[in-house]
Amino acid sequence: MSKTVQIAIKKLQDPKGSKSEIKKMKLSAIFYLTQLGFSQYDISNMIDMKCTTVEGAINRVATTERIIRSDPFQTIETLQGQLRSMSKDVSRTTVKNWIKKLGFKYKHVGWTDKLWEQVVWSDESRFRVFGHDGKPKVLRKQGERYESCHLLRTVKYGGGSLMVWSCFWAGGYGPLVFVDGNMNQDSYVD
Repeated sequence: MSKTVQIAIKKLQDPKGSKSEIKKMKLSAIFYLTQLGFSQYDISNMIDMKCTTVEGAINRVATTERIIRSDPFQTIETLQGQLRSMSKDVSRTTVKNWIKKLGFKYKHVGWTDKLWEQVVWSDESRFRVFGHDGKPKVLRKQGERYESCHLLRTVKYGGGSLMVWSCFWAGGYGPLVFVDGNMNQDSYVD
């Protein structure tokens, strides 16, 4: 067992952080140790989890990835059907995103820290000043249609919105830029 694995196992035996962070760390360790060839019994002892929990985590990921990789040319509807038969309800978009993520991971698996330091991640967001987009959905009983608790106030022309853009990279983050109007390729370059 490598020294890195030994250090990671020691950290997992005395974890610090929130429950969700600890759970993510343990799940990552399960998959990493599985790829290194450790048995489920050994893994459960190393990270102090029940053997059935370790087995379930491995099987859940293995079956989902196996279905996607088994036939890369199958339609999204076929993938949805197979995943639904496993009691996993997924949308067409979810399946597309899984396929994109797998492609991205395999394409960049060998990247070094130097290469990742050259990547700039950016995004823009629109914030509405009042209300929300689309038609609001209200859950109510019959006869409660016009009660004040089920009504939303409105503003003519929506009340306006604010578009912002920013970015980040390995060395820090960029400024928060307020965008006038809609974001298009010209305003993105500016």
